[in-house]
Amino acid sequence: MDVDLTKKGYISSYEAGIKLKKLKYNFDICYTSMLRRAIKTSWAILDALDSSHIKIIKNINLNERHYGE
Repeated sequence: MDVDLTKKGYISSYEAGIKLKKLKYNFDICYTSMLRRAIKTSWAILDALDSSHIKIIKNINLNERHYGE
């Protein structure tokens, strides 16, 4: 199911990006699944890193799989 990122999820993702920035991580490219939650998580992290200009590659093979209960 393709659910949206919650406000709490956005805040957690942004805070993770801040931590990565403090540790001086730099990225040239971003890979994410095709799911909205994953895409918006990557946006939040890249925004915190001041790296929203980097290329984001979306690949369906990175999507979560649901195998039932």
